[in-house]
Amino acid sequence: MWIMDYGIHEVRIEITDADNDRLFDNLTTIEIDYFEISPPLMMEFILYELNELKEYINKNIFFIFDWMLINQISKAEVKVQEAISQYYSGNYTLSAITRIFRRLKNRIL
Repeated sequence: MWIMDYGIHEVRIEITDADNDRLFDNLTTIEIDYFEISPPLMMEFILYELNELKEYINKNIFFIFDWMLINQISKAEVKVQEAISQYYSGNYTLSAITRIFRRLKNRIL
């Protein structure tokens, strides 16, 4: 998933009008832009996905089981929010955050 691919990414959009409705009708426009995926953006995406998962569970899972799952997801949300805070304070490097994500993934699954 590209949102979890840390670094600078290129987006290239190429549009061609070649419907031959006029002589030599072959116009091409190319737009290129760049964007960066940063650790905070990755963490915000994880929080979004965890929230979506909680909503799905609330709507589709039987009461006793949903409480256990929601509890685990809520714990993971707290850990991600702590990681965001620590990253902004300069206390975590990217490798430390990656280790946290791996542990969270294992804990949720």
